[in-house]
Amino acid sequence: MRLRSPLIAAAAAVVMLTGSPAMKAAADTSYQSIQLADLTLQEAVEKTLGSNIDLAILRLDLDSEEAKLQLARFASKNIKWDTVTSLDRALSKYESLAKAEKEKELKRYSVEAQEKKLKLDTARAFYEALYMQENLDLKRRQFAQNETDEGKQAIADAEGNFRKALSRLNEWMGESDGTQWKLNESHIHQSYELPALEHAIEKALQQRTEILKKQAELKALEVRANLIYLYSSLETYRGQIAKNDVKKAGLELIKLQEAAKKDVTANYGKLESAIAKQAEMSQALKAAEESDQTAKDQYQKGQITLTERRQAEESWYKAKADYLAAVYACNLAMAAYEYSIGE
Repeated sequence: MRLRSPLIAAAAAVVMLTGSPAMKAAADTSYQSIQLADLTLQEAVEKTLGSNIDLAILRLDLDSEEAKLQLARFASKNIKWDTVTSLDRALSKYESLAKAEKEKELKRYSVEAQEKKLKLDTARAFYEALYMQENLDLKRRQFAQNETDEGKQAIADAEGNFRKALSRLNEWMGESDGTQWKLNESHIHQSYELPALEHAIEKALQQRTEILKKQAELKALEVRANLIYLYSSLETYRGQIAKNDVKKAGLELIKLQEAAKKDVTANYGKLESAIAKQAEMSQALKAAEESDQTAKDQYQKGQITLTERRQAEESWYKAKADYLAAVYACNLAMAAYEYSIGE
């Protein structure tokens, strides 16, 4: 999963989009009392990876497996090739090394799998908190001059939702529960174009850790089968077992590849739909903005009533809220898609 989603550009910039004239006039009450530190998705992921205990343990295990591999290499080197005249001797020299290489690779892919899952979980939490932050900003502006119970409740609900989302994000990052941030992705402004589905599937088959693990296991089993073939016979009981193990691992690999194709295809379709929905909501927001501006001009000229003016403004706020929700859904779909292709 990339540490950033190009689609987040719209979400980050949404507060800066050309807004309702009413919004321009409203006081920005967000974050007035305290200066908050900025937090990007990249920084959030780094905090998560740096604080996760399970990941730290896996990394220590990987370090140990790398040391074991060096020991296996020394042991293999000490067995001179001209003394390898039997199957058992060949297994001691070559299979032991192949097994050590396999164990190191399996642990390396376990570390990668944990990192990718943590990135996904952090991204989901970040996008949720970002959405709630922007929704809170919108509510505060919408009801800045509205002292009714409805307005106060809307702001209170939005504040509560933001606090809960930020708490979940802090938990992933290993930060204290009350730590506050100004979530920021404004440095990303490019759009995103989906690659062809077949290219996405090809990338997944090359990058998904469960597939890479099974390939490492298959490689070690093939080494054993080849040694039995060279120094004994595949028709022996040992040989029969070795052949079956290779075939079984090959079939398991095919199963994993087929499951990966289905997963990528599903997430690809969801992302396509989310991108289309975001584009639709973007056009609706622009239309609502134009209508709101027209209504303002007409009201100033006395051509429409105050009620009609407010209806146009409320339509704009609804369109903005729908757009924020669409961007949020698109970011979640992007994160899931990237994870499905092994990024």
